[in-house]
Amino acid sequence: MKTLASALAILFLLLGLSSCDKVNEKSFSVQLVKDFTIDLAEGETSFSSEEVISTLSNADLEEVKENIKGYSVKSLSYKVWEYAGPEMATMEADIKFERSTDPTDLVEYNIPNALIADLNATEERTPIDFNQNQLDKLSQYLLAGDELNIKSLGLVSEAPIHMVLQVVMEVEATAEVSE
Repeated sequence: MKTLASALAILFLLLGLSSCDKVNEKSFSVQLVKDFTIDLAEGETSFSSEEVISTLSNADLEEVKENIKGYSVKSLSYKVWEYAGPEMATMEADIKFERSTDPTDLVEYNIPNALIADLNATEERTPIDFNQNQLDKLSQYLLAGDELNIKSLGLVSEAPIHMVLQVVMEVEATAEVSE
C-alpha cells in the first residue's frame, strides 16, 4: 500500500512539473538606429539636436519588456547620408550618450574634423571605438530605463548644408521567456 501511495505521489508530481511552463533565458540581437537631420542655412556653422533611443522600439523586446534581465551594447557606429553642400566643407562633432534619468551621466565620442563629402561617400559606417567600460556603462543606462538620450553637437566650416548623421547601436538583450 505504501508503494502504491508513493508511486501515485511521484506520478502526480511528475505530471504537475510537466504541465508547468519552462522558463529559459533567450537572447535578442537588435539594431537601434537614430537619424539626426542637419539643415544649416548660409552663415550658420553649428548644430545641436537630441533624440531618445529606446530598446522598446523593437517589437520582440516590447513583448518581453517585463522580463528583460540585461543588455549588452556590442558596437556603435555612425554614417553621414544625403549630404548636399559645399564640396570642401568640414565637420567636427560630438555624439553624447546620456542616461535618460541623469543627463550629467554620459559617455561621449568625438568625430574628428573631416570633409563631410568624404564621410558621405564612404559606404560603410564608421565604428565608434568605445572601450569595454564605456560599452558596459551604456548597457547599464539601457537597463535602468530601456532608453538613453543621444545628442549630436558640431561645427561645420561652410554652409548651407543638408545631411543626415545616422547613429547605429548593436544591442543584445537577455530576457526570461516561457516556453
